[in-house]
Amino acid sequence: MIYLRHHRPLALLPNRSPETLAEWLKQPPHIQVVSCDGFTSFRQGISDASSSILQVYDRWYFIKNARKHLDTFLLSAAPSTITWNETSSISIETALTKAEKIKLIRQKRKWDLIQEIKKAHRSGKSINSLTKEYHLNWRTIKKYMKMMTPPTTNRWRISPAQGCLESIMRLEKEGKTLKTINPLIRKKADNGTFSAVCTLVGGIRRKQKHANHPSPTYQIARKRLARWFWIHPNHLNTSERRD
Repeated sequence: MIYLRHHRPLALLPNRSPETLAEWLKQPPHIQVVSCDGFTSFRQGISDASSSILQVYDRWYFIKNARKHLDTFLLSAAPSTITWNETSSISIETALTKAEKIKLIRQKRKWDLIQEIKKAHRSGKSINSLTKEYHLNWRTIKKYMKMMTPPTTNRWRISPAQGCLESIMRLEKEGKTLKTINPLIRKKADNGTFSAVCTLVGGIRRKQKHANHPSPTYQIARKRLARWFWIHPNHLNTSERRD
């Protein structure tokens, strides 16, 4: 038996039976709190000594059992090694051409304008006043009022070279240069332009480049994951916080 306040030994009991513990606890009647582990005999002995004694579960055993339950849960809930891929928004952005990036920026600005006009209309401004303020046709203003999602700008003009896409992909796979591919496709596609062929070849090459640089793969052992549950987030390094 140890005095909790000063951590000094008080007594050494001959055994761990509930009767022995109850008999000892009855001697100093002023005992109010007893801390013990999960041993059933200890809990029984304390209860037999006095029902008014507050039983506190020992912190060390509490953490030990909590950790044991966590390990048991992870054993069935997680594999021995957890693997995942990180999807990087940067790699997707680099796959866009300059024209495509400008197109996305314009589309966002237009949607912001539509939201602004709709907000102004909800606040009480009439369509006529909005027409004058934003220098837009009243039909356009009314169309904006009905829009619930951002506008799409996928207005693709079909090029004659588009019909030769399979041939372009085959030539590109064979390692042919744009200088070699261009005359072959333009001869095959009536009215095909160099710009159209260049756009198709560039799109194929960008997709291939993106496919050759897959998202990074990360792995973490189940034991390491269990350890992280007991570490304060401020004590984790950059790599551990990212994972």
